[in-house]
Amino acid sequence: RDRSKVRTRTSILSVLLVGCLAACSARVGPQDGAAAQARRIGELEQEIERLSIEVADARTALKAERASTSPVTSDPASASVPLPTPDRLVLASGSVVRREPAGGELRLRVRTEDARGRFVQATGPAVVEAVAIGDSGEPMRVGRWEIDRDAWRSGLREGFMGTAYALDLPIEGAMPVRATRLLVRTTVDDPRIEEVLGLETELPIVDVEPGTREETR
Repeated sequence: RDRSKVRTRTSILSVLLVGCLAACSARVGPQDGAAAQARRIGELEQEIERLSIEVADARTALKAERASTSPVTSDPASASVPLPTPDRLVLASGSVVRREPAGGELRLRVRTEDARGRFVQATGPAVVEAVAIGDSGEPMRVGRWEIDRDAWRSGLREGFMGTAYALDLPIEGAMPVRATRLLVRTTVDDPRIEEVLGLETELPIVDVEPGTREETR
């Protein structure tokens, strides 16, 4: 009977000890893991905050760098407005051909305009070709003139009819007597545009006596 009591007590103690150990293990193990996990979460949050500050500083530096390299303008909206470029070549008033027995002069007045009809300067160079119809009806080449940028720019004139380029080109040799008009083809180049500006027109021929001066505006 005493041995039975001892076995019973031993069994009870064993059960109590196992239960206590299990309870302690359940209580201590997860708590230690949770603490380590909490520390890791805190470290990651601090790292994220540090990186956020670095990103904000980098964006501020990038914005300042872009501002320092951008062109200065008094009106920010004007930066998106393209500058006008020459779009067409038109004949201006005062264009005429002066014919003399030994030659004459081609007085050409042209304007370079944008798409809205406003005068816009072009850089040049330019080429002018003139053809007349001979006495027998055949085309006769009167002249071809290559005008460099300096000569083109120096021909810029302001007048009552607006701004235009004035080109006074000498004609060598006699022109057909029966010709009353001269076919003139003009092309002007500019690096801002893809194709050259072209103009084909007919100009009246005015006979001028040798030694006389006729000013045409």
